[in-house]
Amino acid sequence: MRISQEQKQKIIEITRRYLDGRTFQAFATALGADENVSRVSVFQWSKGQHAPDPLMLNRITRSPFAEGWAREWAEECLAALLGTPESITEG
Repeated sequence: MRISQEQKQKIIEITRRYLDGRTFQAFATALGADENVSRVSVFQWSKGQHAPDPLMLNRITRSPFAEGWAREWAEECLAALLGTPESITEG
């Protein structure tokens, strides 16, 4: 998925805000065991080197294995990448 510079910056800001003193490994683990996310992926998201996959983000929002804050992070990232339902209908 190709993303704009604005979307990339939003992902960086969201990810850094949710890192909030956590290690990259702790962040990855909190996303849920069923996703098998690496600490390297989290590092890359926080630096804007890659964006999280929207399908993975969608699964995290519904995962019983993800921590509550991790589901919120995934929802915010999805909104940054795909827009909110309101912005899609307005566009």
